[in-house]
Amino acid sequence: MSSRPSWSRLDSKGWHSSQDEEPRKARAVSAMTPECPDTGSRAARERFREVVRKVMLMRRASSMMSGHTLIGAEPGVDPRSLTAFALYGHVRKECQIEVTDYSKTNRKARRMSNDTFIDWAKDPAASARHSWVKVRWINVSGISWDVMSTLAVKYSLHPLALEDILSQRGNAASKADYYTKHLFLRILRHTVDNDRDAEDITDLPLSSSPTQQAGNNDRKYKGLASSQVREINGDRSRSSIQEDPYRAATKALRKGGVHVKIQPMFICLLRDGTVISISPDLGIAFTEPIAQRLQELDSVLRMTADASVLVQGIMDLIVDRAMEVVDEYQGRILKLERQVLMNPKLKTVRYLHVISGDLILHKRTLAPIRSLVYRLRRYDMDWSVASLDASQTESTQVRGVQGYLSPTAKTYLADVLDHMEYILGSLDMFENVTENLIDCTFNVASGDMNMAMKRLTVVTVTMLPMTFLTGYFGMNFNVFWAKNTDPPTSDKWFWAIALPVLAAVGVIFLWADLMKLKRHMQTRSVLRNSAKASEF
Repeated sequence: MSSRPSWSRLDSKGWHSSQDEEPRKARAVSAMTPECPDTGSRAARERFREVVRKVMLMRRASSMMSGHTLIGAEPGVDPRSLTAFALYGHVRKECQIEVTDYSKTNRKARRMSNDTFIDWAKDPAASARHSWVKVRWINVSGISWDVMSTLAVKYSLHPLALEDILSQRGNAASKADYYTKHLFLRILRHTVDNDRDAEDITDLPLSSSPTQQAGNNDRKYKGLASSQVREINGDRSRSSIQEDPYRAATKALRKGGVHVKIQPMFICLLRDGTVISISPDLGIAFTEPIAQRLQELDSVLRMTADASVLVQGIMDLIVDRAMEVVDEYQGRILKLERQVLMNPKLKTVRYLHVISGDLILHKRTLAPIRSLVYRLRRYDMDWSVASLDASQTESTQVRGVQGYLSPTAKTYLADVLDHMEYILGSLDMFENVTENLIDCTFNVASGDMNMAMKRLTVVTVTMLPMTFLTGYFGMNFNVFWAKNTDPPTSDKWFWAIALPVLAAVGVIFLWADLMKLKRHMQTRSVLRNSAKASEF
């Protein structure tokens, strides 16, 4: 039976304990703390509390990871909890962060690093929004615990949303979660990756964790948290190392497919017009088209100055990238179709099989996006009301609740929904085409085999009378009339019997083919006469 971790918060005195243990631990600390003079009592008490925190953290982390499982643990990630830091404190990466404030007339953008962004977020004066700012877009490229926890604390992100971001389940389905203070979206983005030796979706594990970055020692208990987390991830890393030869062999056999990179993108839409977009990979090139549109005064993003329209723009960008994937598959299937029609080979069948499997997986990852877009347009208000607390569900307050998406955003989401219908319809068509091409290849191979067997059958049947007569004339007879003539005429009798029998047998067995040849010649003659008559 796995032990359940104790999720708790720091109290006002700095203790990390649950509410039922606070009185007992407070009495224990007061009894164990020595009576020191006023000049050294505070420093001694702080050192003692520091030691107690470390011991509590070690015991809690050990109890959580003793069974290598978090089954039954409290859902969500509290950024203020030391237990959460013990689990996700190893997630370190130098992120690229871009903060853009804009309205209809003004725009201001700046890029920051991890430390610069944390200092900016913790400074109320520096992070305060000017009066002209209508929308603030925080675009984060890369996932790091220090940046994610800072965002969660500053903008009150829900613990479940923070858990989805940090858990790094790469192929989890796209979804939308409505919380009291923000809307959370997780959308899988599909991009064609031909610049490097990329891996297909089937080569990737179902879930993976970010690697730890060395040199980050700006947080307390780093060594303890990292060592404990490496234990829980040790079995997974060893199993992945053991599977590497098999994955390499599979990857070599899967050459010829379309390299598609699939990664989740997280979007948080707040009521105050703040949009937070988070992508796990480094580099903000993916959202560069959105940044360029924000520089144009006559763009829809600037003219509306609506945060929900910005979210719609990001979703439209994700869908447009998926359309590039569809176009890439269409070009690849056309090439394979030409090979099948001209010179079908089993190598082509292997490529078609790989593409067919990838199309099935892409349908599984893209279909939830269509459902997500439809539900955002249809049930935005209903989900917004359902996300209210029980104390806020009175009729007077429900009437004043508005959805997260504006009518303009819903109007443009209809175009996104049309694109998703086209994408999924194309994937269905491509899947059927690949299956038909595979069947066509095997049918052509089967037809060639049938023709070869037919030729062998014709030769066998044609030579059967001669074989019989050869055996008959080669028997050892004491008295054989064909041999006892003067002069001997056995060979003449052989051909005199073999040739008529051969002709009769050939006509009988080839009668259907002869009639087919006759009809073909008659048809060609009629067509030739018709062509000559049309000329005159």
